[in-house]
Amino acid sequence: MSEYNKASNDKYSSRVARVVRAQKQIVSGVKYILDVELGRTTCTKSATDLQSCAFHKEPAMAKHVTCNFVVLSVPWLNQISLLKNNCQ
Repeated sequence: MSEYNKASNDKYSSRVARVVRAQKQIVSGVKYILDVELGRTTCTKSATDLQSCAFHKEPAMAKHVTCNFVVLSVPWLNQISLLKNNCQ
């Protein structure tokens, strides 16, 4: 989510509202394939703890998008990479 929020032009941070589908594949690490619904929070990008940020309630500010993320985790190298980010 931090990579998604960094790349976004939105003033507010988004966080996962619902996990639609999750899969994992063992490669040279673990590849996670996630379909998630994101919601716009009331917190700006400077916030550090997004889990405590509420979602916007007003229809004009509430923005929900569905995204497909592919994340590669290589724990022995302490690396996590966002390989694919496709949102609609």
